[in-house]
Amino acid sequence: MSPSPALDRLSNGHYNTGDWNAATNPGGMGGDGHRQALVPPKPPQTGSYPVLTADIAEVASGLPAVAAAAALAAGGGVLTFPLTWDTGTSSADPGAGRIRANSANMSMASLVMLSATDSSGLSIAAALGQLTASSSATKALIRVGHRTDATKYAIWSVTTSANNGAWRSFTVTPILTTSASPFNNGDPVALSAVCVGDKGDTGNPGTAASDTVAGIVRIATMTEFAGRTATQQAVTPAHLAQGAGIGGVDLISAASLSLPAVGDYFRVTGTTSIAALSARGVGRRVLLRFMSPLQLTHNSTSFALLGASNIAVTTNDLAAFASDDGTNWRMIWYSRASGQPLAMPGSLLIGTPTVVGSAVGQIDFTGIDSTFDDYELVGHGIKFLNNGSSLAFDYRVGASTWGGPQNGMAIQLTNSAGITSGAWSGAIVSSQSNAAGSISGFVLRLLGANSAESKIVRSWSVANTTGDHGMRDCGAWLGTNSAVTGIRLLGSSSILAGTFKLYGFRRA
Repeated sequence: MSPSPALDRLSNGHYNTGDWNAATNPGGMGGDGHRQALVPPKPPQTGSYPVLTADIAEVASGLPAVAAAAALAAGGGVLTFPLTWDTGTSSADPGAGRIRANSANMSMASLVMLSATDSSGLSIAAALGQLTASSSATKALIRVGHRTDATKYAIWSVTTSANNGAWRSFTVTPILTTSASPFNNGDPVALSAVCVGDKGDTGNPGTAASDTVAGIVRIATMTEFAGRTATQQAVTPAHLAQGAGIGGVDLISAASLSLPAVGDYFRVTGTTSIAALSARGVGRRVLLRFMSPLQLTHNSTSFALLGASNIAVTTNDLAAFASDDGTNWRMIWYSRASGQPLAMPGSLLIGTPTVVGSAVGQIDFTGIDSTFDDYELVGHGIKFLNNGSSLAFDYRVGASTWGGPQNGMAIQLTNSAGITSGAWSGAIVSSQSNAAGSISGFVLRLLGANSAESKIVRSWSVANTTGDHGMRDCGAWLGTNSAVTGIRLLGSSSILAGTFKLYGFRRA
């Protein structure tokens, strides 16, 4: 019987045949009288083998689910919701399962509205609420893509959202769109989203935003820096560059001079005596420039001055002080504008010399105070308008009370010996030559000017007049027990020329 292949069953690549030729199948006979052969499977051929329609149908039955997943992935991402595009642009509910933008042009949209349920009716409200839970300025990135055409999509960043119950709205900024209007009404789309994480913790901000460096390092303020505040804070190079000689505002002199928190260099105006500086940080140093004459009053504890005595300040003098303990101050340096040293026991020129260049009737010297123990007035090259003229001595007590010309307390030079009497008998120098003459000079010493003791005045004068050269010396008591604050020279006729200087003396 010739072989007539008939497919009984397909199982593990075996073909069971009926009558088989022993010549072609020497392996033996089966129990049913038919030979059984193991041959490679052959592909079905039309007209020869039936098609396995049942198996193909089983595979085909799963394709819709695969196709749906692939289509969703084409427009989606990690967090994806299927929706339907709506071409309306009003800020309103787009309808269940739908999404829209407030502009037909996706690159111009600033608002996206979508249903709180997806296109299958599943609530996505809770998931949508998490998209803007971040504390960062940008809350999320969203992408709307066509579910069957991966070439159509738009991407926005989200900054805020609003819960309107059945629908949500996102405030957006366009990032990318494949075309101005990639979606038609009713297109199947997928909304995918990526949340932006919370902003990291801010470092120690200090007391003000201007006092920080990138919110990490606390920077000392200029007030803290200038005041030497004890803090664990950084100092900027700008502060260091100004660490010495930081210019401050002008200060008005007062018994206790108030120092601002900021500044190392100050100009002091006014003439009020200064006996203290306000409390500042330990080691604080200040440099003061005095714009007017005044007195610095010594205090061995709170305001210790060089020389341990009061200082008569002249205009443009400079003084430096350092704080011992934040309250008590000590002078560490002093410089006079004249270049002369600070007065110690000895003499010091007070102010600038008075030089007479035109006719004057009197000359006042009011720079007398407790800075010095004794004072000395020196004049030379003196000329008067008239022959026989002389200078008389006057003194002041307090701020304005003058005692009047003092008689019997000084000497008078004439071209004959002796002291003459009269209204000007107290004159310290005079010229009675036959022509307008000159006096070479005089010295007037005032002892104990700033105490209640009896005042003693000594005077010396040298005359250089026509036909007469002489020197006179005289001492007298000044009739006051009060401190003297000024000396006045009065001419019996106008003083035409002369140079006058006032000196102060400290007793050793």
